[in-house]
Amino acid sequence: MGNHDYGLEKIDWFYERAGATLLHDDEWLISGDAGRFRLLGLSCEKSWWERDADFIKAWANAAAEDEFTIVMGHVPDYIPEIVEQDIDLCVAGHLHGGQIYIPIVSRILAGIILREIGSDFPAKWIRGYHEVHNARINLSVGTGGSPRFNCPPTITLLTVQHQLSTTGG
Repeated sequence: MGNHDYGLEKIDWFYERAGATLLHDDEWLISGDAGRFRLLGLSCEKSWWERDADFIKAWANAAAEDEFTIVMGHVPDYIPEIVEQDIDLCVAGHLHGGQIYIPIVSRILAGIILREIGSDFPAKWIRGYHEVHNARINLSVGTGGSPRFNCPPTITLLTVQHQLSTTGG
């Protein structure tokens, strides 16, 4: 859930009716012909102001070598603390790509604003896909937030191709 979803009494009802499972600091394992995917869904708290890198590291260390690991958190502040871990993909949103995007200027302003609100998140990662140390990260621009300029609402579709390892002769 995002930071504006808390306190909405009907949100749990909505997810139940939609058949969706909310991952609040929980994991979900998906197994199929393409391999095994281990997802960790962070609560807004654990991705933002109550970050717990040790919690995420312990989860990543428990994953099997052939599992593709994905950490999802609404706020991206958790990412800089774990990019050197053996995690395949980190996804987040919250920053809306800056909402008002002016090349070069937006990155400088985003850096100032992030520092001002106490975030260590690098402004150069504010939107899109990046490969950093051992991790791949993607920050969705999302569909919310206004006003927007040169930053249209976007839903990100990531295609993950997981290479299955084979042994034998």
